[in-house]
Amino acid sequence: MEPSTVPNVHFGQFGLRHSIRMFFPRLKTDERVSVRLTAEELQPLYDTVIRPAVALVMPEIVCDWPGSFSTAEWKDRNSRRGFSHSSYLIPKERMQHFSQEIRHIINNNRQLKWARDFFWGVEIRGVKNECSHPITSTDVEATQATNLVLRQVDTTIGTWYGDIGLEFMLTNQALVWSTNGHRDLLMHMLGIPREEADAVISNPRCYSRDITTHVMALSGFRAKFSHHQQGLGAGPMFVAYAQAYQTDKQQTYHPEKSRFGKTLSAKVAVQGNPPLWCQSLLRVYDDAAKRVNVATRFEARIPIQFIGDALRRVDLAIIKRLMVCYKRELWW
Repeated sequence: MEPSTVPNVHFGQFGLRHSIRMFFPRLKTDERVSVRLTAEELQPLYDTVIRPAVALVMPEIVCDWPGSFSTAEWKDRNSRRGFSHSSYLIPKERMQHFSQEIRHIINNNRQLKWARDFFWGVEIRGVKNECSHPITSTDVEATQATNLVLRQVDTTIGTWYGDIGLEFMLTNQALVWSTNGHRDLLMHMLGIPREEADAVISNPRCYSRDITTHVMALSGFRAKFSHHQQGLGAGPMFVAYAQAYQTDKQQTYHPEKSRFGKTLSAKVAVQGNPPLWCQSLLRVYDDAAKRVNVATRFEARIPIQFIGDALRRVDLAIIKRLMVCYKRELWW
C-alpha cells in the first residue's frame, strides 16, 4: 500500500479570513434578464468544469467535494425542503490556476458556449486549508508555510494554537483507520509513551470513537489532553487536542440544527417504493464510487511555537499498519 501522493501538512484555523471561494454570476444580456443559473446550467458547470478543475489543480482536497451536482443538491437539501448550501474553501495561491483551468475547459467545450461570458469573483472566508505542503518539505519550506499563515497575526499577546493535519490518500482506494491502531497512532504522532496513550483511551471524558459504517473494527477518534501536565497538553509538543477520521463523511455531511448528517424521517421513509430518499442516497454512493477517493486524516491542535516542526517525522511504515485499505468501488 504505497501512497500515490505524499501526505500534506495543513495549517489553519487562526481566526483570520484569507482563503477564498468561487461564485458564478452571469452578465445580463438582451435574451436573459436574470443572473441566476438554472439547475440545467449548474449541473454541467459543476460536473464537467468545476469538479474536474478541482481534481487537476487541488487533488489533495477533491475528496471533500460531492461526486456530482445531483448529489451535492441532495446533500444540501434540508429536511423541510429548503437548502443550506455548503462552502468549499480554495487556497488563494491556487486561485489563478483554478480560474485558468475553468476558463480552458469552458472554451474547449462547445456545449458550454453559453458560459463563455462568465466572470469569476472571490470571497474571503478564512484560513482553514489555506496552506499545505508535502511532508517531505525542507525545514526552510516548512518555516515559510508557517510564516505565510501567521503573517498578519500578533502572537505576542495571548495563547495561540494551530491545527496541523496529515492526509493519506491512494488513487482509486479508500483508506480507513483501524480501531486497534488508535493507541499506536497517538504514541507515534504525539510522541507519548504507551502508558499515557492507554490512560487517554481508557478515559471516556478524554477519548471517544467515531465508528465507521457500524463496523466496530473501523473507527476514527477524538482525544482531549487539556488535563495533561497542568493543562499544557500531551507529549513534547503539548498537544491539546487530536482527532483521526476519514473523508467519506463529507459526501453526506450536512449540519442542520442538532444533526450533522442527512436525516431520514418516518414519513419520508415510506414515500415511494423504494423511497425517493433512499434512491437519492444510492446515487450519492454510486457517484462517489466512480470519482471520490477516501483519505485518512490526523489532526492535532498544537501551540504555535511547535507547529513548524509538528508531524514532520512520520514513519509511513508505521502508519500503514494502522489503516485498512479497500477498493474505492467496494467501499462505497
